[in-house]
Amino acid sequence: MAVKPTFSLDEIIFELTTNWGERQLGPLRKWPGNTVTFSIPGIVPTVVYVYDEPQEPAGFRPPGTMALAAREAFSLWDDLIAVSLQELVGTPSQITIAYSTSTKGNGTYAGSYPTDDDADLFFFWQLGLPVEPPYPNGWFLDRSYIWLSGDNWDSLQPTALVDTTGNVIYGSGFRTIVHEIGHALGLDHGQDGMAKLPTASPPL
Repeated sequence: MAVKPTFSLDEIIFELTTNWGERQLGPLRKWPGNTVTFSIPGIVPTVVYVYDEPQEPAGFRPPGTMALAAREAFSLWDDLIAVSLQELVGTPSQITIAYSTSTKGNGTYAGSYPTDDDADLFFFWQLGLPVEPPYPNGWFLDRSYIWLSGDNWDSLQPTALVDTTGNVIYGSGFRTIVHEIGHALGLDHGQDGMAKLPTASPPL
């Protein structure tokens, strides 16, 4: 029987913060400062991508009970990491989480973008074009959007997020939210054989 590889804490941290795959391998994605803000908007949020028109706002849906589950998920991350996560209401935040029926490929995902000063270089780097300098220390993030597929919208979702008494259900829908917040915070899956963020199917 093959012996499973072992990794140091530093190696696992490196994998989870730099392994964005193929041409995007290497640079860190990190938030400046000790506090990251998030919001769960009740109206269509303002979305700014890099050289791309966002399609998700057109299918925006109110959060419903997802808001309760998202707050619980952010609270778990807040307990785990050194950075403080703070909710903003009615004000643009660094991380926005919302439902949409017009996500790309009807998928659920998180997309993060750098500060405006790095926008051009970030775009070239995503395309696999050479960037000078190569930014070995990574990018400071300015904003991140978590889009949950409309198939998970409260009236459609197969797995409820909150029970009839208002308690969060720690099922696949909740784990998906936890997973995508991890991406928004700057974590990737890691390579095969390394530690991974929890996915939507196995338990946390």
